Amino acid sequence: MEYLDMFLVHWPAKLKSCACYPVPAEEASECLDMESIWAGMERCVELGLCKCIGLSKFSCNKIDLLLQRASIPPAVNQILNVVSFCHLQGIVHRDLKPKVIVS
Repeated sequence: MEYLDMFLVHWPAKLKSCACYPVPAEEASECLDMESIWAGMERCVELGLCKCIGLSKFSCNKIDLLLQRASIPPAVNQILNVVSFCHLQGIVHRDLKPKVIVS
């Protein structure tokens, strides 16, 4: 293999050794050192080891914190495809925090 197309941080936290599956309790996770992790992923792009870097299941707040320090922004934030599922089922999907436009 010459390179990865996409390299993702799959979850915005790491699990402690006490974590149990399938769904660990919130207290079984701890914060990631995203600044170091992201810097390493950016280095992978610079070295040509991957084409794009991204995230999975990150909140807007966590993405905003990352963007404040990132040289290369995430190409993607992979989330569960709830919007498409709702559309197929005839369910309207609405953001909990609608954008307010100030003019």
